[in-house]
Amino acid sequence: MGSPPNWARLINWGLKLVFKFKKIVLVSMCVGLWVVAGSHVRLIADDDMVEYVVKASEGAISGMSDRSSVHRLRFPKAGRSIQGTTPEYFVITIPKNTESTWVETMKAVPGVETVEPNYPVVISDSPASLNDPLIGSQAYLFQPTIVPALQIIPKRSVKVAVVDTGVDRSHPDLEQQIAVNLNEVSDGTDNDRNGFIDDSYGYSFYGYSVGRGSKDTRDVHGHGTHIAGIIAAAANNGIFGAGINPSARIIPVPFMDSAGRGTQFDGAAAIKYAVDMGAEIINCSWGYYVFSGVLADAVEYARSRGVLVVAAAGNEGGTISQFPASFDSAISVGSCGLSGQRSSFSNHNSVVDILAYGEGILSTLPSGQYGRMTGTSQAAGVVSGVLSRVLAALPTKSITLDQIIHSVRIQSTDPGVIDAGSFITMMTISTADVVVAMAASVNGIQGGVHIMSDAPITLTNVLNFPNPIRSPSTKFGFAASIAGRAVIRIFDLGGRCLKTMESPVSQGQNAVSWDLVGDDGQIPPNGTYLYFVELKTDSGSARARGKLTVLR
Repeated sequence: MGSPPNWARLINWGLKLVFKFKKIVLVSMCVGLWVVAGSHVRLIADDDMVEYVVKASEGAISGMSDRSSVHRLRFPKAGRSIQGTTPEYFVITIPKNTESTWVETMKAVPGVETVEPNYPVVISDSPASLNDPLIGSQAYLFQPTIVPALQIIPKRSVKVAVVDTGVDRSHPDLEQQIAVNLNEVSDGTDNDRNGFIDDSYGYSFYGYSVGRGSKDTRDVHGHGTHIAGIIAAAANNGIFGAGINPSARIIPVPFMDSAGRGTQFDGAAAIKYAVDMGAEIINCSWGYYVFSGVLADAVEYARSRGVLVVAAAGNEGGTISQFPASFDSAISVGSCGLSGQRSSFSNHNSVVDILAYGEGILSTLPSGQYGRMTGTSQAAGVVSGVLSRVLAALPTKSITLDQIIHSVRIQSTDPGVIDAGSFITMMTISTADVVVAMAASVNGIQGGVHIMSDAPITLTNVLNFPNPIRSPSTKFGFAASIAGRAVIRIFDLGGRCLKTMESPVSQGQNAVSWDLVGDDGQIPPNGTYLYFVELKTDSGSARARGKLTVLR
């Protein structure tokens, strides 16, 4: 047998080619992508070169003499462990005609787990039309499914990262809405020692895969500014209209160019930065249709830190899956019109969690402008706005990420249209008898899962019958693992508690009847309602919830 190959020399050979050719590439795996010229375009497409993302243990590249041209990305506790270390991602640029041999050789390097192209991503909307600054034109804000969120009085500012094309922070409706990194001073040094110089107003990851990046987070396209306005445009300032949650603070984290294109590696780096800078929600109104390990690890890293990723499902009008929306740790958002019907362009598949308004959405654009855009991008912005406003009424960390995700996914099926009232009810937390007060007058109910219990207390076989309710009464059936008391509450979708019932229960199957009369003595009108069942015992409790429909 011959001697083993010198892996460090082989990898270093690839890096030397980068300097020899002196060209930086933006990889495209689909025909038809082009480069848009302009002062803001910082990458140059080259048909002769291609970028690859390598996932490996640090030891796999320990022999490299020059690592500066390979930008590393690490997700502590998120990626799978390789040889007992946290895996890292590297981007290496090689001549296209050497791909086949180089990829196979690289895969054989000890410690290398995956080798994949640095896939592109694109924004998920259509062009804008300008100059319509009237709140009356923001029809989606006046829909019954959105109004309950606008009635909430925020108690704190929630940071929402817009990972996109940038944000025009000089826009009159956004200049006071940008999160400021108070630990950083624009003096050319990394004051807060987070690895990014002068990132007082976010950081740009465009070109990060080839060693670039900058403090310049200005919008080079318009898309990111539009999404930021949907979420958090200022209210009551006599300009334009308003965002869904003006109390939110936007972290601009651009990684795409003036054509709305970037790479998955740069997007992953942007997501990690947003998590590390304290975002509670990350809006990703972009995607691509090939699974990427580096992007998957970035979204999982966000989840491991309790940060919600809201992503656009895509605008192809088919069942194709777009990433990051299709990752289980993300909320996938499709688009609908004001009628609630799914938009013809919106992707629809089993991983789309919810529909939101995405047709002709009026919002902010660079240079103090306003305009309409259409797409699942805008729908994702609506969901980020609603969820951030609901979270703003709750104490920090009072609800888990899994509870938030479950609250979104349980509220409707097939999927259903966003319903802020349902979110409010499901996401409001009760600790013992302490109720979190909200402007929508929501009473506290433990939210987030179908059934929650303090073992060994269990509540099973929970159902409401008949449902839909066409008769003068209905029953709530359930099996209790131990005798105690049952508390049943019925809420409307605006978060108002209509009825509270208490009844002793025995071990085994039980049933509690309701005559449809609320606590105010009135029978609720036809519609959909939420019910919550809680089993209370001396040794613990268990909870469950569901939906019921009144059709009398």
